[in-house]
Amino acid sequence: MRILLLDAAPGELLDRELECLLGHGLAVTLNLRRVTDRTSARAAWTDRVGFADFDAFDESALIAEITRGGVGYHAVKSRAGVPLRAVFLAAATDLALANRLRVIGRAGAGSDHVDLAAAARHGVTVTQRAVCECIDVLSSPERVVMRYPGRSEAMGVLGWSL
Repeated sequence: MRILLLDAAPGELLDRELECLLGHGLAVTLNLRRVTDRTSARAAWTDRVGFADFDAFDESALIAEITRGGVGYHAVKSRAGVPLRAVFLAAATDLALANRLRVIGRAGAGSDHVDLAAAARHGVTVTQRAVCECIDVLSSPERVVMRYPGRSEAMGVLGWSL
């Protein structure tokens, strides 16, 4: 599963979060735009994490990243309440993408930044947690994977049991 971290956890939490996500076999892309020390982040994670650098609050830039190369992402995670509106959700779930969006994870309170009706129409699960633990990120993708055709194979790749 591919996940895009729209806005990184601060300090040591970033390393912990990335280790956890990678430990579950997820393909992680980190948006460097709000990372304090981009050079160190690149040096520490260059062989294990993909990188992007865009303003997630700019909807056109966000859509460009989520659809780049026709690849897409299964999940996005936001800490800062990046607006995820109907236009974004339509683009992120486009049938032409190899990996369509299935879950939005919010590390923090509230989900008013997400168009919940549009998410429901597009089959995207929205979760929120007040903390930024890796297990919080994974709780919904596990449920989402259960709905995938070929879910047994996906669960095996991720190291999850049915």
